[in-house]
Amino acid sequence: MVDEPADICIDAPYVDYEIFGAGFMTGQCQGCHASTTPDRQEAPEEFFFDGVDKVQQYAMAILAATTGDDPIMPPAGGVDEYDRYLLEVWLTCWDGR
Repeated sequence: MVDEPADICIDAPYVDYEIFGAGFMTGQCQGCHASTTPDRQEAPEEFFFDGVDKVQQYAMAILAATTGDDPIMPPAGGVDEYDRYLLEVWLTCWDGR
C-alpha cells in the first residue's frame, strides 16, 4: 500500500534539491553545519549537511528545528515564512528529489 501524501504536499509547489534545497542549505545552514566550516558555533558534530544525502538523513531533525510555531534554527533568524514553507514542503514531500 502506498502512503498517502501529507496534507502539505497535496497542492504544494514543486521543490527539489537543485531548485531550492541546495541554495537554502548553503545560505542558511552550512555556515555552521558544513563539515569544512572552521567555526561551527557549537553546532553538534554529527549535524553536517554537505549534500542531499546528509540533508535527507537528518530531514526530521531539520524540520523540527526550522519549522513550526517557534523555530530555533537558524538562531539568528532571517528566514522568511515562505522559505520556511518551501523547506517544509521539500523535506516533507521528498521522494528522492
